[in-house]
Amino acid sequence: MKKIFLSVLFISTYVCVPAEELSQAGNADTAVIIKHVQIEKEFIPEIEKVKRTNLSFSVTEPEIKKVDVNYSDSTKQIETTSDFHPLSAANLSIMERARYKKGYVRGGIGFPLTWLVDFWYPIWDNKTYYLDVHANHYGINSSVQKLINTDVGVNFSKNFKKDQLYASVNFKNSYYSYYGTDSVNNTNLFFYDVNNQKVRGDSLIPFYQSLIEAEAMLGYRSVQARQGWRYDANLAYHLMSSYFSQEHEVSVFGSFSKELGGFPLSVDLNVNSFFYNTSNFPFITDTTANWQPQAVIALAPRYEMQWDNLKLRVGAKMNFSINKGQLFTASPDIELGYNFRTLFNVYAGIGGDYDINNMAKVFNENRYFCPTEQLKENTYTPFDFYGGFKIKPVTGLMIDAAVSYKMIANQYFFFNKPYNCITTPNLWPLSASETVYGNVFTAEFLKSTLLNVSLDISYNLKERFMFYAKGMYNGWNVMEGDGIAWNKPVWEATAGIDAKVTENLLLKGMFYFGSERLTKLPNRDGSYRIAKMSPIYDLNLAASYTFKKNWSLFVQANNILSVAEKLHYQNWYGYETVGFTVLLGASLAF
Repeated sequence: MKKIFLSVLFISTYVCVPAEELSQAGNADTAVIIKHVQIEKEFIPEIEKVKRTNLSFSVTEPEIKKVDVNYSDSTKQIETTSDFHPLSAANLSIMERARYKKGYVRGGIGFPLTWLVDFWYPIWDNKTYYLDVHANHYGINSSVQKLINTDVGVNFSKNFKKDQLYASVNFKNSYYSYYGTDSVNNTNLFFYDVNNQKVRGDSLIPFYQSLIEAEAMLGYRSVQARQGWRYDANLAYHLMSSYFSQEHEVSVFGSFSKELGGFPLSVDLNVNSFFYNTSNFPFITDTTANWQPQAVIALAPRYEMQWDNLKLRVGAKMNFSINKGQLFTASPDIELGYNFRTLFNVYAGIGGDYDINNMAKVFNENRYFCPTEQLKENTYTPFDFYGGFKIKPVTGLMIDAAVSYKMIANQYFFFNKPYNCITTPNLWPLSASETVYGNVFTAEFLKSTLLNVSLDISYNLKERFMFYAKGMYNGWNVMEGDGIAWNKPVWEATAGIDAKVTENLLLKGMFYFGSERLTKLPNRDGSYRIAKMSPIYDLNLAASYTFKKNWSLFVQANNILSVAEKLHYQNWYGYETVGFTVLLGASLAF
């Protein structure tokens, strides 16, 4: 069923604790974490979560390729934000054969030069204490791109009779190059006019960037109801640092629930505060270029009722924003659903959203966003009308269809940042200037509506083969500016197969398609022209073979179709993907 996500504490998803999981934890007498490493499942050993606390351990999952193509129940726009599509794991029970020991280590190397080291181990794992450590290091160094990602962290929890104390600490670093082309091909021979200053091209923005994230969270929650009350509260800190500026986020989250008239009445409260160090931008002295401090208080009450197969949720989402955007915003949170056994489910609702656009969010979405720019508004969606159904007509076959219509007050769209280029530097300051585009991005906010229609079909054949196909239509209607949704595809689709060929040999394949996108580029006189970006055709294949003694070998081929020059594509204008890559490696559970 489609879920409406409340305006909750914004920290990295690696450490966020969803309040909606409270009811699940409350059904157990104790909160126990049991994890099993399945190194034979595929080339990525997946950690099966059998029974666990609400603390998210997604940071332990291997991340070596593109972000997944997410067809969420909320029918949000699919984003392609990095240079590798993943091979999505299939949820096949055939993959759940052997139960090995606790931790695992994994490593691989590929061409062009690509490497991977991944480690996860639970130091404590019993009914009272849980403590794990993880480390992930991935890099690629080719003639096209340099990208090195590191992620290390610790997760901890202690269970009491009816409550749980939980905490996590995480550190991440992303080091990468601005390798994209621009109007002047990144040559140092060109100079720009910046605030009436003559600036050489390579002095304006460095060729390399390093993003550092550090986060810590401490929380306390109920795992069983206390006199009918359930609760969850945590305090979190998140640091995002680039070469030029730093963002400090302090977040307080609380969720409380109590039965009223036989049904739960819940209230979520979030307070997110953002502070920034004075930015050290080269050649820019205007303080308005700095990210501005802000605070957002979000309140979300809801009442959830259920009678046999019928469910109804009635609630609202309210936000108070200080120093950024509209002072008060509100949207409904209403959903009606009907289940017929396990065969059929239909739902419809009216929701909305309020997204905090801070420094960490924008760089995680587009790492090539210009460091001297900022998003000056938060995105407000007052209404989201949605509905859909899920049906299982025969054994193994699942059909999931959904539609939504969003009314967005201020959706942001990325496009290449324009600069004034000096035509004859030796005559400066008498020389004229012409407008060019850079290889970094800015954004504009435009009033828009978005119609999403999605269809997802999957078929599990005798627990040996999983076939799936997913498609989405993104119907943007931009009511301001040029009326175009920059860098947004209209059609997206993915299809794949996960197959158990033998007891030891597993094969996977996935194909992704994204239709052409439009962006705008400046002409010399400062006007804009529309440029088309090629469609995305991305085919990935992988295989793994499991040996005895808890180890396996894997091979993965990404972006296979890019061997044909006509099928090269860009995720952001000017940034060609690395192209065809191969990764070989091994996994060991211990």
